[in-house]
Amino acid sequence: MAVYRCPKCEHVVMKNAKRCINCGLYFDLDHEPVLTEGNIDSTEFSQNEKRKLVIFSIVAGIVILALFVIYFLNKNEILKIYGLK
Repeated sequence: MAVYRCPKCEHVVMKNAKRCINCGLYFDLDHEPVLTEGNIDSTEFSQNEKRKLVIFSIVAGIVILALFVIYFLNKNEILKIYGLK
């Protein structure tokens, strides 16, 4: 049985396969990839997704920084109460 590699993910695919079982890329009768809405740059993030990821990263960083600041301020206050600082 003849096999070949998917041009998108390099997964081994049977010669009579209509699509790659790994990435889902569809093939025509000549085993060339068929570009559809579902498989064009499916691994790329859209501009909106990138923007959301950047905003989430910034907010997460600010929250983590705030938690560290609060922790160390409280730690210093506790040390002052017990006269250790």
